[in-house]
Amino acid sequence: MHDPRQPASARWRPLGRGRRIAFAAVTLVFMAGVLLGALELFLRAADLRAGMVFHPAPEGYMRLDAEAGYVFAPNYPPHLRRYFDGENQTLLYTNSLGMRDVEPPPPDGRRRILTLGCSVTEGVGLAEPEAPWPRQLERLWREKAGGAEPPVVVMNGAALGYNTFQQVARARQLQPHVRADVWLMGWLDSQNGMWVRNLFGAQGQFVYRLGFIWDRKYWDCFAGGRSEWMLRLVQHSALVRFILFRAADWSDCPDPAGPYGMDLRAASRDALERFRAATDEAGVEPWIVILPAPADLERWRQAPRGDAAEQVAAICADLGLPCVDATPAIQARLADATAQSGKGVIGLWALSEYDQQHYNPAGHRMLAEVIDALIPLGPAARRDE
Repeated sequence: MHDPRQPASARWRPLGRGRRIAFAAVTLVFMAGVLLGALELFLRAADLRAGMVFHPAPEGYMRLDAEAGYVFAPNYPPHLRRYFDGENQTLLYTNSLGMRDVEPPPPDGRRRILTLGCSVTEGVGLAEPEAPWPRQLERLWREKAGGAEPPVVVMNGAALGYNTFQQVARARQLQPHVRADVWLMGWLDSQNGMWVRNLFGAQGQFVYRLGFIWDRKYWDCFAGGRSEWMLRLVQHSALVRFILFRAADWSDCPDPAGPYGMDLRAASRDALERFRAATDEAGVEPWIVILPAPADLERWRQAPRGDAAEQVAAICADLGLPCVDATPAIQARLADATAQSGKGVIGLWALSEYDQQHYNPAGHRMLAEVIDALIPLGPAARRDE
């Protein structure tokens, strides 16, 4: 019984039913938040690199595109973002055409080359606009011209994650504006390169590399037609990535291989046929250069190289597409440089110990020198015409 002499404020009163429900709900929400926070920290600790997703794209940097899957927004101001390896920064910027490159000059009689490719050609992980190999190729030709403007202009239309279908679609979009004479495609020969990536076809595009998970993550199934908040959430949360990408049922997504089954050769032949048709339609000279990733250079020092490059070269020969394989020349340079300096791929050309899929500025310079030696597109070739 309550003491009647005790103040009413001090008397214990049982909570009403409504207050008990509200208190239980708040407690459950708090405990769920603690649990989710603990899971987020655990997943980040278990997979640090997936928790440091590739420079989460700033608001408005990338746009969905019906033809190319996604494109960079035009006139994006320079913006430095931490790269996932924790060692480098990526400079995100675009010109008026949405290319991560300097503004292309107007036609002035010089030969104009549009480079196409994925992140290796775009120059992912680099903070200097002049570091990617297309820019270094033009710089190399300027050096050979004694500092004068070389009779060749190089314009970089590559974008991270692009497969060959996307590269062709993007080249078609850019051609009326850049008015190139040559389309030079950097074909990435690696286990995650063009060869495998082309299985996804023209419309089954990747959501660009989120948490290092490539398979069956389409714009249409994930971000296409929805608000961009989901994409931003996935970029910042390892837990959301785990739920959506590892635990979700993707059975409603279209077959990742589309009409190709798992026939890599058929998928890549279709893509290269489109490249051949597009260059004929645009009246431009096509070239393909097969490029290795630094990690593959290191792996091929210990194990035999696969036959993807040979099959791509065979398809190109059948279609009448000029194609050169840069890997043997790069391997020879690696052997010489290793003998002289004692450094392997990581110390010489890889972006970092944690990212051996992309090149550092020295690696891009090496690519430019090799491409110049293999493909007759530079000032000497121009003079011979």
